[in-house]
Amino acid sequence: MSRSSLKYALAFTLLLPSIAAAGETSPVQDSPTGPDLEADVRGVPTLVWVDPINDLVPEAAAAAEISKILFINRCTGGCTINPGLNDTRSNSSSIASGTKLLSEFRWSDEVWNDTIDCIRDVYAPYDVEVVTVDPGTELFHHEAILAGSASELGLGAGIGGIAPADCEPLNNVMSFSFANQDGNAINMCWTVAQESAHSFGLPNHAFNCLDPMTYLPGCGKKYFRNQNYPCGEFSQAASCRCSGSTQNSHRELLNVFGKGTTVIPAPAVNIALPTMDGMVTGRFPIFWNASDERLISHSEVWVNGSVVATVEGNDYATQQNNINYNIQAPENLADGYLDIEIKAYSDIGNESVAAVTVLKGSPCANADSCHEFQSCENGRCSFPPATKELGESCDIIQECVEGVCADFGDSKSCTVTCNPNVTGGCAMDFECVAAVSGDFVCQSAAETGGCCSVAGTKRDPLPWLGAGLFLLGLMILRRKRIR
Repeated sequence: MSRSSLKYALAFTLLLPSIAAAGETSPVQDSPTGPDLEADVRGVPTLVWVDPINDLVPEAAAAAEISKILFINRCTGGCTINPGLNDTRSNSSSIASGTKLLSEFRWSDEVWNDTIDCIRDVYAPYDVEVVTVDPGTELFHHEAILAGSASELGLGAGIGGIAPADCEPLNNVMSFSFANQDGNAINMCWTVAQESAHSFGLPNHAFNCLDPMTYLPGCGKKYFRNQNYPCGEFSQAASCRCSGSTQNSHRELLNVFGKGTTVIPAPAVNIALPTMDGMVTGRFPIFWNASDERLISHSEVWVNGSVVATVEGNDYATQQNNINYNIQAPENLADGYLDIEIKAYSDIGNESVAAVTVLKGSPCANADSCHEFQSCENGRCSFPPATKELGESCDIIQECVEGVCADFGDSKSCTVTCNPNVTGGCAMDFECVAAVSGDFVCQSAAETGGCCSVAGTKRDPLPWLGAGLFLLGLMILRRKRIR
């Protein structure tokens, strides 16, 4: 889709609790009910198109950098919203059809604080400052109204939230999360997260209930996931605007704001079997459990400093109830002491390590009792540290800092897997070719005699899809590999 056809801003609504209610257990107290709320918990999403070029104040539209301040406004004493160009400094919004008064946040300070804590947690991975004090009339900021009702803004009952949006982040605009329709802190948190992110360059709804950009119910706590999810709203996946066939909300926000300074807790991981200082034989079992609030992306099994397996996290839809993992150790591990490490990663790359040391057979005495390319030290057979970068020649995969050691027949080199049907799946000056093993990998175009592939932009989905496919291929290849 061309930029000219996207000179608009979408305003979206978040899934209301009533829509999500069937079969869902709320992680916090039930939402309040009563005659004054019944009309507000019925409805469907609403789209409002505006032109961001014409409807932002000129200096905000021209600003080179998006403000990193997210002001959550509870509208103490009420908020007057003025019609006109989008400008948080004057509380003006193109969504307002006239001067409107939004009533203040109607719930307790405890509910407010819980909601703010949740919003800060969701935005913690990014360089975004979530504040509850108005930055004033001089400083650009995003303002997330967390108060009032849809009818007070002149909108139909049942709209849970609304925001201007575009394929690129908008500066100095207001989003609306109609808090007085729902006193559930978690639901209000998801509403603010989704509506503010719409204005930060995420106009799509994710067809996965683990991401706050979704309309789907269930799944418990939501984060902007580092996952390529299809788009869609209620019944089926659909094509995405701006980002091709999928959307990665974490990556998009990271591109806008950069990495935050908040320390994100690392996963919890421990090894159940084998036990410390135990004796093992043959293809012994390795059991561990790993958990993280963001859920586990994958675990790596290391033996004496080398990766022997990569295990994907349990299915995200069920992972919260199943944190157990296991594999059989490779059958050809050399005898000797084995330092086993499990490295568990969240979807944003946070890592934790659990380790045990066991003995298989007898400690090695010298390199003759180890495998080729290994040395013996302190009774352990191990490969030298990986030093070969992508494109450099190699003999074994353990030499490669990343990827695999691919055999091209007349040479071997460190590379990554790729999909030959995806343009841009390899870096510039590399082409996707078949290795001797049959796997497709990226090889230097100078060696193949071909031309190069060039990565694309945010609006070109193919490079991103290619990257996802060759990383998946790499994981599968690592799991199959016996060291």
